[in-house]
Amino acid sequence: MLSMPLEQMFRGFFLPFVILFAIVFGVLSAVRIFNKKINLVISVALTVLVVFTPQFTVFATYLTQLGGQFAIAAFFAVFGFGVLMWALGRGRDIVYEQTGLTKDKIIKKLEKHYRKYKDAREDGDREKMGAEEEEIKRLERELKLADD
Repeated sequence: MLSMPLEQMFRGFFLPFVILFAIVFGVLSAVRIFNKKINLVISVALTVLVVFTPQFTVFATYLTQLGGQFAIAAFFAVFGFGVLMWALGRGRDIVYEQTGLTKDKIIKKLEKHYRKYKDAREDGDREKMGAEEEEIKRLERELKLADD
């Protein structure tokens, strides 16, 4: 191993070692069984044990061949997901801007329909009460969406 050129040793041993260590440490940190220092010791120990197995050689070989392609694919997947989430969130904002519906306007409409509902209840007009209840429910849903 020491007779290998420096670049080949970096790609064939050091880089896979660091990536494997990061994966093991990340999994242990996510599980949160131990504290950070114990996770570090366990990660180093497991990675050193795995280095001398034939599976590490396979991992290192495929990492150098497919690592760049995987990184590019992962970037585009995360980027695409981020753009989609931004577009969905921004889409709602655009609708509210174009229609002029803001939280304040929705609240004012709700107050108006609450008054109309109260008047219909005092008059005993069940048909108008039902219509106002439906409109109040719709505006409350819209207000909830505007809050998100």
